[in-house]
Amino acid sequence: MGCARTAVSARAFRGGGFATRLQGLHGTRGLLWKFFAGGALGVISKIRADVRASRTDFILLGMSRGAVVAGLIGSRGSGISALVLISGVYDMCTYAKDGTPSAAMRHVLNAIIEETGGGQAALDARSSMHVADRTKARALIISGGNDDRPDPERAKFLAIRINENGGDSRAIPLEGHGHKVAVEVRNISVDPFINLVLLGGTAR
Repeated sequence: MGCARTAVSARAFRGGGFATRLQGLHGTRGLLWKFFAGGALGVISKIRADVRASRTDFILLGMSRGAVVAGLIGSRGSGISALVLISGVYDMCTYAKDGTPSAAMRHVLNAIIEETGGGQAALDARSSMHVADRTKARALIISGGNDDRPDPERAKFLAIRINENGGDSRAIPLEGHGHKVAVEVRNISVDPFINLVLLGGTAR
């Protein structure tokens, strides 16, 4: 029996907004995202109860596997105002069918198959691309142009799919960067996006 481990934190911003960060998750099969999502939603519920605000913006930021879960939570209409997705695998079925995976991709594929069983239904259930039509939270999707794990092009396709279905999303590929985008680099895009959300602007 495997386990799911989460790191969920929240940061308050002037103007009544909170950014909740998801990072460092691994688990097995059906347990994978349910525990992680539950942890994030628990933090949000606690903040809502504590601040007793009539309107509070929540921005969910996920990195790598955290981005996978954040994208899924954002499609559930769970009171999330915006998403920041960084270096995630958003279309697991397409990912699993890649005929020439790199060594890093093979490692990720093995983990995906171990955690999901590898069936199409299980992969679709964990793919943000599969629920993009239900993602109404504003979204910023960041990828490293040299990422050897997820394909940066899929991040662009996810933004397009969200926008085609009435959402508000923008994909930013960072050329010269890999899977782990340095905080100071990604914050060049993340901080203005958060400010836009709190001021009522759009992602595009």
